[in-house]
This record gives sequence, structure tokens and C-alpha cells, in this order.
Amino acid sequence: MSELTVQQSKEWVAKAKASFLQVIESSNMQLDWQKEESFAIQALSGSKYLRACTPVSIASAMFNVALTGLSLNPKLQHASLIPRKVKGVYQCVLDIEYKGYVHLMGRAGILVESDVIYENDYYEYEQGLNPKLVHRPLLAGDRGEMIAVYCVGQYPDGRRQMIMLTKADVEKIKKTAQTQNVWSAWPEWMWRKTAIKQFWKIANKNDEALNQLAEAIAVDNENLQNNFKKQQEDSLTELFSDAEEVDSPESNSVK
Repeated sequence: MSELTVQQSKEWVAKAKASFLQVIESSNMQLDWQKEESFAIQALSGSKYLRACTPVSIASAMFNVALTGLSLNPKLQHASLIPRKVKGVYQCVLDIEYKGYVHLMGRAGILVESDVIYENDYYEYEQGLNPKLVHRPLLAGDRGEMIAVYCVGQYPDGRRQMIMLTKADVEKIKKTAQTQNVWSAWPEWMWRKTAIKQFWKIANKNDEALNQLAEAIAVDNENLQNNFKKQQEDSLTELFSDAEEVDSPESNSVK
């Protein structure tokens, strides 16, 4: 496995500077290039697998930091650079973490909450004309296995919408994921992240706040592109889907 030197990695990170600043200036994102460059170099210096990624994918990932407006600051846990093996070749991609998705939704004015239901928790879940969700986590003792996960979102006008995924739904999505090691290390957070991403698919995309978010966010984990506008228009759905699908998840408005 060949890898870049730390100095070569720095040089490829720097190649994204002009495009990064152009996006930041046009979108008014509150990101500082020097800080994000420092976070990226720190990550690359500490991972031989990141340094084994194709140089252009490193620059592309930095460009995507600007497009999403999500910092690489590890304390925030919004996003991080990770190596992903595609057809035998390591690619550096911007991975959006759970808190990053919560932040993106909040930027659009949608307050979201996602949580996992364990088999020994108390819960009530009803669909129909008067949907209902009550979840009281067991605070002491064995909560048992994870059996479901939900995401509730509240829009700026007060409306609420909910999605519930069963264990079978989540396991089906997990099978298509390329990050099995992350699923094994942080199963509950991955369940929560999955619920938020599935919520995006059934969210009301006609809301003005979501339209503004779609214009501000673009992620392309394949190649660095020059057509910024088309990325901003087309890639938000890709960001939330990540090729992870579930058949007809149940969704309702919840009071």
C-alpha cells in the first residue's frame, strides 16, 4: 500500500483552498480555512490509510467541507475525513456524523430528535388519524436489545413528522453500508444517524427552509467538480441517502 508523505498530503489539502474560499464567500458559511486545513492535516498525519487515498480525493473532501459548512473540528463531531476503499483503491471522503446531520437539519429550521428503543424500555406507538409516540427509556437495569429507532422532526411552523424503523429495517440498511467497522463500534449512534437520514427522505421538501438548505449544501464523494451550482442543486439528497435504502418506512405526523 503506497502512501503520500505528510508533506505531500499537506500540498493536496492546499490545492482545495481557492475553491474552498470561493464557496465560503458565496454562501456565507462560517468556516475558517486555516483551522479546517489544520484539522485535515492532523487527521492525515495520524492515519496511513488516509495518506494512501488518491490525492484528488483528499482535495475533493476538503472542497466538500466548504459545501456542507460542517467543520472537521473533532470536538464538534460534525464531520470527519475517512478512507473508503472503492474497487481496490482508497478514496478520502467527507463522512457526515450524527451530530452533523442534526446540525444540518437545525440550519434549515428543523429540530430533530432521534433515539433508539430497547426491548425493556416502555413505549407506545400508534399510527392512523391520531398517531402517537411515547418512549420512556429504562433508567436502571438491563435495557435488552435494540428493537427500533425513531426520528421526530419539528418544522418552523410547529408541524411535526415522524419516522419509525424496526430492527429489520436497520439491519437491511446496514448490509449495504461500507462502514461495517463503524457500525460495530458505535451501533446506537449509527441507528440514530440512519433514522435521521431516512427522515430526510419523507420530509416536506417544499419548505422554504429546506430549499435554502439544498442551495447551501453539496457533497460529491467521488470527484472534485467545477460545476458548483449543479452540485448545490443535486447532491443534498445524495448526502442523506448514501445508497442506503429501506422499503416504505412508515411515517406520520405526530402530536
